[in-house]
Amino acid sequence: MERSVLVPASVVLALACAGLEPTPTVCDGLDERLVGITRAEYAPCAGEMLAALDTLQRYLRRMVSRQDSAARPIAEEAYRRLRRLMGDVSFTADSWRELRGGAGPTTQRWPDGAIRYFNREIGIATAQYMSALRRPNAPNLQEGSRHHQQARSAYAQFR
Repeated sequence: MERSVLVPASVVLALACAGLEPTPTVCDGLDERLVGITRAEYAPCAGEMLAALDTLQRYLRRMVSRQDSAARPIAEEAYRRLRRLMGDVSFTADSWRELRGGAGPTTQRWPDGAIRYFNREIGIATAQYMSALRRPNAPNLQEGSRHHQQARSAYAQFR
């Protein structure tokens, strides 16, 4: 009797896990590039990051200003989407390396200064928004918004 229960359960589990594979994004494959990511290659990905950041900001504002608890799940989903896109590019590791004073692979992967500046501003905005998401507060939201706007300005230079 136990075997008949285990077989259907394992089939259900296998089917459920099969559906967990992440859907492709416009950023896929950029993490594998070691040199020279161009503006043309990066612009669609950067645009998706800004769209996720826009959604996150919109719902964070609702959380902070109106104490709107219904906004939290949407903000969390936008944050997960943004983190996924950033992971697909893997510029977070490059940003940390650059912050610690190392150039090397960072400038090789991202030779364009506007793109490096965009990445830096997206990273800072994301960190500030994450803080506001974890504990809704105006200072983190405002600082995130400032870096978000700077990322948007950098994006306009290479779009």
